[in-house]
Amino acid sequence: MLAIAWAAVILGAPAVRAARPGTGLAIAAAVPYAIGARICHQRPERSFHTHGVPWPVCGRCAGLYLAGAAGLVGAALVRRRCAAPSRALLAAAAAPTLLTWALEVAGVWNPGTPLRALAAVPLGAVIGWALYYASGTPDV
Repeated sequence: MLAIAWAAVILGAPAVRAARPGTGLAIAAAVPYAIGARICHQRPERSFHTHGVPWPVCGRCAGLYLAGAAGLVGAALVRRRCAAPSRALLAAAAAPTLLTWALEVAGVWNPGTPLRALAAVPLGAVIGWALYYASGTPDV
C-alpha cells in the first residue's frame, strides 16, 4: 500500500502546489519534496512538471516508483497465475536503466526525461512484482 500511496503523492503533490499556493494544503504538499530530496537529486531539468511545478522526484525515479506500484498491483491481480520474478528477469529489466545511465555518465547521450522514465519502467515493474512476492501479502 505504501508504494501505491507514494505513486499517488508523486502525481498529486505538484498539482496541489500549483493549484493552492500559500495554503496549508500546499505546505503539506511540500513534505513529499522533502522526502524526495533524500532519495533523488530532484534536478528540475530532469523532472516532469505539472502546471509548471516539478515533481518531487526526477523522471527516472518517477518511472521506477510509478511502475513499481503498477508491478505490485499487477502481481496481486495475477498472483495465482505466475511466480515471483527470476534474477535473470530482474537483470534484463535493469538493462534499459543501466544503459541510459551509463551512456549519460560517459557523455555519449542525453536521453531526456521521458526516455529516462520509460527506461526505468521495466525495472520498477519487476521490483514491484518481486516485493509483492517477498512480502507474502495475499492482497495489495
